[in-house]
Amino acid sequence: MNRRNFIRNTTLLTAAISGIENPITTSAKNELYKKSSIKVAFISDIHVKPDEVSQAGMRKALRHVNNLKQKPAFIINGGDSIMDALAADKIATQAQWDVWASILNSENKLPVYHCIGNHDIWGWQVKDESIKSDPLYEKNWVISQHSMSGRYYSFTKGRWHFIVLDSTQENNGGYIARLDEEQYQWLENELASVPKDTFICIVSHIPIISFCAAMFLMTCCLMVTGSCRESCSIRMPEESKVCSQNIPTSRHASVVIYTCRTK
Repeated sequence: MNRRNFIRNTTLLTAAISGIENPITTSAKNELYKKSSIKVAFISDIHVKPDEVSQAGMRKALRHVNNLKQKPAFIINGGDSIMDALAADKIATQAQWDVWASILNSENKLPVYHCIGNHDIWGWQVKDESIKSDPLYEKNWVISQHSMSGRYYSFTKGRWHFIVLDSTQENNGGYIARLDEEQYQWLENELASVPKDTFICIVSHIPIISFCAAMFLMTCCLMVTGSCRESCSIRMPEESKVCSQNIPTSRHASVVIYTCRTK
């Protein structure tokens, strides 16, 4: 038997053996998982605007989530809800948010926790300097639109503590991915305050670290693995299992369903 076949057969045999469990033990484990697991729907980069394609994609994504037999406890919106507010005037930005609000209100019944995306920020690339005095300038509009408690915040569900970051900062008319000093100090205190037996999930629109981009921190480099624009767990104090299912719904929207099971 060559090496490839040996490895393959050994792997299959191990999997088969490991799959044989006492029915009573399996039943008890399933009951435990059922009580302690959290199912979360993650959506991001919908980029909705007043057109047919993006609106159809957003509707399809929300309908899919809301019609699941086992519904998620809540939805995390990873940001870039609308097509773009960075370079859009007030009328165009309002039109995009109107579409977003209309579809969200008509197609969704689940709680939603929002993260700010770079395209959700109004006016950084608008040449008219007068808009800087507008109360909705910068991130104020998206925070108000989503009824967020602030540009970054946290919440707890069961044994999971979720931290939502504001990873987009202004940079000479553009933007850069980093945590400002105020936010970094808040994050440091937040992490220190979470009990050690609690799992932590961080949500960041721009990746903290990935193959395609990285977040610049002012005081240190926070090494947290995660894929682009997805939440990532950074503390797993005991055995856990995170299952994900990606459901592409259109060119503009997709849904990832996470089931977080804890021992």
